[in-house]
Amino acid sequence: MHVFGSNTLSSWDWREGVGVDHYTPTPTGAMITPHGFAAGTTSDYVAVWDGGSDNRVAVLGNDEDEVRGQFDMPALTSDGTRVATLSSDDGTVEGAPHIQVWEVGAGEIVSEFPIGGLLTDLFYTPDDASLVGVVAEPGYATHVGVFVWDPETGEELQRFDDADYYQVSLAADGRTLAMATDNARAHVADIQTGEVRDLEDPDLEYSELHEVQISVDGSLVYGATSEFSDEPGFVWDARDGDLVTPDNLVLNPPLGVHPDGELIATPPPPRAASTPSSSWTPTSTSSPR
Repeated sequence: MHVFGSNTLSSWDWREGVGVDHYTPTPTGAMITPHGFAAGTTSDYVAVWDGGSDNRVAVLGNDEDEVRGQFDMPALTSDGTRVATLSSDDGTVEGAPHIQVWEVGAGEIVSEFPIGGLLTDLFYTPDDASLVGVVAEPGYATHVGVFVWDPETGEELQRFDDADYYQVSLAADGRTLAMATDNARAHVADIQTGEVRDLEDPDLEYSELHEVQISVDGSLVYGATSEFSDEPGFVWDARDGDLVTPDNLVLNPPLGVHPDGELIATPPPPRAASTPSSSWTPTSTSSPR
């Protein structure tokens, strides 16, 4: 198991509970794939590993003239052969933000394109054909929108900027995207057609919608409020937008959706820290209880 935190990117034997490898130096940003590839960024370079620190396969961007790339927010393809990162067009903090896509084996830049803001999320679709990014204004005060790009050319394929979207979750089909907004609303978009569907207003009185996650098959959207809130989380039917939240369900961030779609895990609120984390099993994908 690979773990990224404020002071570590490391590998662990989760059965034994012991550390196996520690990646140094500690990156400012990291991405870990289900297939065991990991990428970490520093201001100067991007490093890619295959399964452990002894299996580093590439260091990108640290050329001999020591131009700083201001790299951050790495995104790997499923096979680890390409990595996209946030970068600066002139290698300085003041430079315009760009995305660079690297061929890991060759150590060469495949494409580079401006994005008009800073990234708060970046990832490939499951088929590696598109990049999805959440772009914010410098300073992260407001979000520009959610963008879908062709990683080979930098062409903008879709843009969702009609609301202040700040967090997203993509279904395994690679096209159904759940999006949360700053005004505690959730939406579902088709990133191939550009269609956006509104989900029923949860009518939060004072809490914020901190996180949305979508089920593997794209049929359900889960929404978590603040762990300090006594307002419950929510479940929507992604197809018609209706709330189908079961009674007494409480969802706190972060949420973990099981790959088989049968379970979703949520930690207990801080006031019940001694209580084990819970999981909920939907009785069906259309009407959870």
